[in-house]
Amino acid sequence: MATNNDQHDHSFPIVGIGGSAGSFEAVRELLEHLATDTGLAFIFMQHQSPDFDSQVVPLLASKAIQPVIDRVFDFEDVVEAHRYMERNANFGKIILRVP
Repeated sequence: MATNNDQHDHSFPIVGIGGSAGSFEAVRELLEHLATDTGLAFIFMQHQSPDFDSQVVPLLASKAIQPVIDRVFDFEDVVEAHRYMERNANFGKIILRVP
Protein backbone atom coordinates (compact mmCIF):
# COMPACT_ATOMS: atom_id res chain seq x y z
CA MET A 1 0.00 0.00 0.00
CA ALA A 2 1.36 3.39 -0.98
CA THR A 3 2.12 5.89 1.73
CA ASN A 4 3.23 9.50 1.74
CA ASN A 5 6.70 8.29 2.74
CA ASP A 6 7.29 6.31 -0.47
CA GLN A 7 10.44 7.44 -2.26
CA HIS A 8 9.34 6.42 -5.76
CA ASP A 9 6.24 6.75 -7.85
CA HIS A 10 5.37 3.08 -8.41
CA SER A 11 3.22 3.75 -11.46
CA PHE A 12 4.02 3.59 -15.13
CA PRO A 13 1.97 3.98 -18.31
CA ILE A 14 0.33 0.91 -19.81
CA VAL A 15 -0.57 0.95 -23.50
CA GLY A 16 -3.38 -1.35 -24.63
CA ILE A 17 -3.42 -2.39 -28.29
CA GLY A 18 -6.40 -4.28 -29.62
CA GLY A 19 -7.21 -5.61 -33.01
CA SER A 20 -8.69 -8.35 -35.11
CA ALA A 21 -6.79 -11.37 -36.42
CA GLY A 22 -5.68 -9.22 -39.36
CA SER A 23 -3.94 -6.70 -37.11
CA PHE A 24 -0.92 -8.90 -36.47
CA GLU A 25 1.25 -7.39 -39.21
CA ALA A 26 0.57 -3.83 -38.04
CA VAL A 27 1.47 -4.71 -34.44
CA ARG A 28 4.63 -6.50 -35.58
CA GLU A 29 5.69 -3.42 -37.50
CA LEU A 30 4.92 -1.17 -34.53
CA LEU A 31 7.06 -3.29 -32.19
CA GLU A 32 9.95 -3.33 -34.65
CA HIS A 33 10.04 0.48 -34.71
CA LEU A 34 9.65 1.19 -31.01
CA ALA A 35 12.64 2.13 -28.91
CA THR A 36 13.53 -0.42 -26.24
CA ASP A 37 13.52 2.19 -23.47
CA THR A 38 10.05 3.72 -23.80
CA GLY A 39 9.20 3.21 -20.12
CA LEU A 40 5.85 1.82 -21.24
CA ALA A 41 4.19 -1.54 -20.73
CA PHE A 42 2.35 -2.89 -23.78
CA ILE A 43 -0.63 -5.22 -23.70
CA PHE A 44 -1.70 -6.68 -27.04
CA MET A 45 -5.20 -8.13 -27.27
CA GLN A 46 -6.12 -9.88 -30.47
CA HIS A 47 -9.70 -10.89 -31.31
CA GLN A 48 -9.74 -14.11 -33.29
CA SER A 49 -11.55 -17.40 -33.60
CA PRO A 50 -10.33 -20.23 -31.31
CA ASP A 51 -9.01 -22.25 -34.25
CA PHE A 52 -6.92 -19.38 -35.69
CA ASP A 53 -3.16 -20.09 -35.65
CA SER A 54 -1.93 -17.03 -33.73
CA GLN A 55 1.52 -15.62 -34.39
CA VAL A 56 1.57 -13.53 -31.21
CA VAL A 57 3.65 -15.96 -29.12
CA PRO A 58 6.39 -16.33 -31.78
CA LEU A 59 6.38 -12.54 -32.21
CA LEU A 60 6.94 -11.93 -28.52
CA ALA A 61 9.53 -14.70 -28.30
CA SER A 62 11.54 -13.17 -31.13
CA LYS A 63 11.87 -9.78 -29.44
CA ALA A 64 14.46 -8.99 -26.80
CA ILE A 65 12.09 -8.26 -23.95
CA GLN A 66 14.01 -6.23 -21.42
CA PRO A 67 13.29 -6.39 -17.70
CA VAL A 68 13.00 -3.12 -15.81
CA ILE A 69 16.21 -2.66 -13.82
CA ASP A 70 15.90 -0.35 -10.84
CA ARG A 71 19.43 -0.48 -9.47
CA VAL A 72 22.73 -2.36 -9.81
CA PHE A 73 24.88 -3.10 -6.75
CA ASP A 74 28.43 -4.37 -6.64
CA PHE A 75 28.89 -7.69 -4.84
CA GLU A 76 30.67 -5.93 -1.99
CA ASP A 77 27.44 -3.99 -1.35
CA VAL A 78 25.27 -7.09 -0.91
CA VAL A 79 24.09 -5.98 2.56
CA GLU A 80 23.02 -2.57 1.22
CA ALA A 81 21.30 -4.28 -1.73
CA HIS A 82 19.37 -6.57 0.61
CA ARG A 83 18.30 -3.65 2.80
CA TYR A 84 17.18 -1.76 -0.31
CA MET A 85 15.08 -4.76 -1.35
CA GLU A 86 13.58 -5.13 2.13
CA ARG A 87 12.50 -1.45 2.12
CA ASN A 88 10.53 -2.22 -1.04
CA ALA A 89 11.95 0.98 -2.49
CA ASN A 90 12.63 -0.53 -5.89
CA PHE A 91 10.56 -0.43 -9.03
CA GLY A 92 12.02 -3.19 -11.15
CA LYS A 93 14.81 -5.68 -10.66
CA ILE A 94 17.73 -5.26 -8.32
CA ILE A 95 20.93 -6.57 -9.86
CA LEU A 96 23.88 -7.82 -7.86
CA ARG A 97 27.06 -7.57 -9.97
CA VAL A 98 29.28 -10.58 -9.25
CA PRO A 99 33.00 -10.15 -9.98
